[in-house]
Amino acid sequence: MTQTAVANRKTATILHLALTLGPVLFIGVAAYLRLRPGATPPPGMSHPEILQYVAYLVAVSGFGMALMLRSRLEPNESGQDEAAWWTINQPKMIVIWALIEGPMLLAGIVFLLQGSLPVVVAVGGCGFLLMLLTAPSRLSR
Repeated sequence: MTQTAVANRKTATILHLALTLGPVLFIGVAAYLRLRPGATPPPGMSHPEILQYVAYLVAVSGFGMALMLRSRLEPNESGQDEAAWWTINQPKMIVIWALIEGPMLLAGIVFLLQGSLPVVVAVGGCGFLLMLLTAPSRLSR
């Protein structure tokens, strides 16, 4: 593996870790703020379930687009230089991770505003699983 390929893989790993841990830490802070004793919920909406439906809709569309883009990554041929593979696919990988991160952050916001545990568990859990499945070590094989 060339020095450029190693640098590209390290960059992708750092980006992936930041995009994965950001929503996880936000959901953790939201859970602390929402579940602590004496916490007052924010003022209610006339139809609070709308935020939950929006979170599910954003998650389905974001995760679906991420999976579609993942299937379009160029395969790493055995004769192909790994640095060239990273150069071609790294921008696509960043878009995939952003499409997964967005719904996870939205789930944290919905949990903070409404305390909706099913949304944060379903969307946050699926997003975290997809982030693990799209890790740089798994994609460059």
